Amino acid sequence: MRFLLTFLLLMAVAVPAAELKFKDTDRVLIFGASNIWFGAYRPYGMAELFRQGLTAAGCKAAVLATGHPGEGTITFVNGRLEKAMDWAKPTWLLLTAGGNDAAMSFRKTNGYTPEIFEPNMIRLIEMAHARGVKVALITGTAGVEDAEAIAREDANAEILRKIAREKKLPLIDLYARLRAELAAHPEQPLHIDKIHLNGIGYRIFAEEMLKWAGVSESTIAAQRPGWNKIPSMTLYLNNAHVPTDLVSADDYGVIHREAVKRGVTVEAYVRQILQDKISELRKY
Repeated sequence: MRFLLTFLLLMAVAVPAAELKFKDTDRVLIFGASNIWFGAYRPYGMAELFRQGLTAAGCKAAVLATGHPGEGTITFVNGRLEKAMDWAKPTWLLLTAGGNDAAMSFRKTNGYTPEIFEPNMIRLIEMAHARGVKVALITGTAGVEDAEAIAREDANAEILRKIAREKKLPLIDLYARLRAELAAHPEQPLHIDKIHLNGIGYRIFAEEMLKWAGVSESTIAAQRPGWNKIPSMTLYLNNAHVPTDLVSADDYGVIHREAVKRGVTVEAYVRQILQDKISELRKY
């Protein structure tokens, strides 16, 4: 017994906890387009959840986020990122792009073509490195507009993976996680309007960043009950700029389970509840 206790104590000493990526003095800037913009200030956005997760892990690094709705890498390289870094003074840049580049390249608007995405991303990385800022890449937010749009986003996510490999940069493959979740649970939307993330989508975003940062799964799991109580989910396709009728993920789960039992989407189930109520009121 004494030998066993000694062995267990030695094992505890020999296996240290995972080291966090950030020091308390680090300033972490999350930069991108509209999903970052909305996620920067909403209480259920990835920035606030990331900050809470780091704090729970004992890390006091500053978390900042800014994004530019409707914009892509052309404007990013022509002043947007520089201004963001002037403001945030980061030691780390968590950089994501690709969705708007893909859309504008398809529409051939604002000078975008498929060929410019990779060199522009490399230029953004170089701009950060020139300031001594460490860079991690984040793949996109996996919109679900249509098959063609998904194919274009697939291609840009693969370009980010390629850049990360060649430049030996950390990669947070959010896109892969979101696509896997959508494939496993097609009845569970992760977007408010097919493009912009809802509360569950932002929770996954924060979780992927926290895992990469070295925060333990047990610490992340301890945060979820609180996160799931924040009004963050819509029961039907909504306006991403000013979403209405938000419910918590917990309350959404109640409706979701009933919808699954009936083999319909949450939106279809909510509409049926409304129609049934109207029919009931007509009787009076």
